[in-house]
Amino acid sequence: MEWDPRFVDRAPSTVLKVYVLFLLAACVVTLFNLAKVWRAVPPFSRKSPAVGSVYLKLLEKSANRVRRWIGLIFLMSGLLTTTTVYDTCSALLLAKRPGLTAVVPVIQDFSATLGIGLSVVLILYLVRWHILVRLEPFDD
Repeated sequence: MEWDPRFVDRAPSTVLKVYVLFLLAACVVTLFNLAKVWRAVPPFSRKSPAVGSVYLKLLEKSANRVRRWIGLIFLMSGLLTTTTVYDTCSALLLAKRPGLTAVVPVIQDFSATLGIGLSVVLILYLVRWHILVRLEPFDD
């Protein structure tokens, strides 16, 4: 059997392992929020909540929390992708292949620009999340 680079077995990077752990944490938090909603009114039941306005606030808070996690996951995915593209371009430039020297730096610049933008948006997003969490007690 010949060596084929398509079948090289490689372990996932540390960054990817941390990212997968982050995704698992997002799933656990979301399931916890869903369990709180289902505990108040079980799924597929015709039971109405004891206090409708309290249940409505619980649903709104849960939906907002899930929305924040979705946004954070998109931002982190974009950041991870741009970092990977940049690192791949760096490796391609080190290979010194003549056909790639014109295109790879442009892709690397796009990746760096997008990565910087996403980093700033991530900081702003986390600040907004913090403010919204502090705002939630005043909704009652």
